[in-house]
Amino acid sequence: MPHPGAINPATNKRYGWEAAQAAKPRDDTADIKKQLALLKRQKKAVEARDDLLTFTQFTMPDPEDPNDVERSRYAAAPFHRAIAKHLEELERGDFRQLILTMPPRAGKTELATKRLVAWFLGRNPYENVAVATYSDTMAEDYGADIRSIMGSSQFKQVFPSFGLQRGGAAKSNIQTTKGGRAVFVGVGGALTGRGAGLLIIDDPTKNAEDARSDVIRNQTWEWFTKVAMTRRMGKKLVVIIMTRWHSDDIVGRLTDPENPNYSAEEAKGWKIITIPAIAEEDDVLGRKSGEALWPERYDLDFLKQQQRLDPLGFA
Repeated sequence: MPHPGAINPATNKRYGWEAAQAAKPRDDTADIKKQLALLKRQKKAVEARDDLLTFTQFTMPDPEDPNDVERSRYAAAPFHRAIAKHLEELERGDFRQLILTMPPRAGKTELATKRLVAWFLGRNPYENVAVATYSDTMAEDYGADIRSIMGSSQFKQVFPSFGLQRGGAAKSNIQTTKGGRAVFVGVGGALTGRGAGLLIIDDPTKNAEDARSDVIRNQTWEWFTKVAMTRRMGKKLVVIIMTRWHSDDIVGRLTDPENPNYSAEEAKGWKIITIPAIAEEDDVLGRKSGEALWPERYDLDFLKQQQRLDPLGFA
């Protein structure tokens, strides 16, 4: 009989360890909690396939508790939910062209460009996407972020059959195993030979200084009409997301009847969502006049100070 505490060379455990473990009362609570957490995660992943905001929050877990699917580092305000619903309607084909204007630093790029592209290709891996912004560098940053989203474990759980082509880590070109592709260019860049079932133009003008330049505004318009819009194919969806710096920008030329470039027939084809920092009459979100857009982050006192400092820029 081995002495108490001796090690069994066959199992590398103390003699009698198995018996002692078997004699312990079994506690199934931990196993049940684990199974419930896994089921909850799977349910959320299934919901994220059809719900853009759920997808956004699911793929942005809270770093303090990444296993809790009810927590996310993407803090969604009511206007984010409204934007997500409009983008879902666009993806379904309820309408084809959307203009979304809103203040800077309101989470529009994260939701309506980065997460939208990843979600759209997850649902449509055979489609082509083109994303343009004011510079090649910024466009490549978007491409890198979207590639990272698609490589996350959360994305793979939402779209388990989705895959990216092996080889090639270009920030400006992402290819799926089903033949889909996403390209990222600066405004003015070439899109020759590249079609777009979804075309996203995110802040085509860098700042107010560029917006004041007649030359830059005209160059942007020429690129938009002669290059970007001619690349549409398949679903032919277009999203223009921007903070407006000038009345004669792309949105002004498309929607303002007093603009020389305006076409009433063309304007009919665009759904326009304007979300100001301070609500006006007949607010699209149903806010009371004078109400702040995101008071948890930018309260009314802050917004009114900005308005006093730069009335024209704020408008």
